[in-house]
Amino acid sequence: QKTTVETMAANLNQTTINFEELTNHWSSGDNVYGSGTQLNNTSPLQIFELAFSDKPIAKQFLHQLLKNKGASSSADTTYTASSWTNKPSTKEHDIIKQRKLCIKATESGITFFSRKTITSNINQTAFITPSKDCVTIYSVAQPRTGTESKKADHFVIDRWTIKRSDKDPNQVLLSFNANILWTSSSLTPTGTIIKSKWLRFYAGRFDTWRTLIK
Repeated sequence: QKTTVETMAANLNQTTINFEELTNHWSSGDNVYGSGTQLNNTSPLQIFELAFSDKPIAKQFLHQLLKNKGASSSADTTYTASSWTNKPSTKEHDIIKQRKLCIKATESGITFFSRKTITSNINQTAFITPSKDCVTIYSVAQPRTGTESKKADHFVIDRWTIKRSDKDPNQVLLSFNANILWTSSSLTPTGTIIKSKWLRFYAGRFDTWRTLIK
């Protein structure tokens, strides 16, 4: 008998542009990291242009972010990123964009000599409200170890919420949360190790992101 989470993982369509579907999958996951910050004299769209868009400044931002290991155990990281493509809009989001990222990281294992390459093919979808007061970005990945045929037993879904403050129109409130959606039982020693690895990864990368954006 599969758990609800395992069923959610089995039904996950990584390329979906359905906001509610992504939200449901994300909220059913096992939280691994969460943080936030506030930024002054800016707007949600300005932050998107600086850190996520196809512009050269955003490409440089992504390069700096991924090359800085922070607290992660990744020794070497290479990546490719496609351009954003526009998707059909909805009443709630008049701009919907999607792109693909492929990140390859060489991870150090439990022993010094145990090193493996982890490939994460990521589908990233951005939702922008008509008022331009809120940008939500979902990233969905299923890591693969070594060969392409060996999928990990989990998905990672993270969400950026970049929202203009109700109290100050020149202030932006930003929250970031990453959840794991297990395809099998997470109640294993390996599951604990996986969570700790992703915690270190996201903690290091978000600290770098926060430093770069300011």
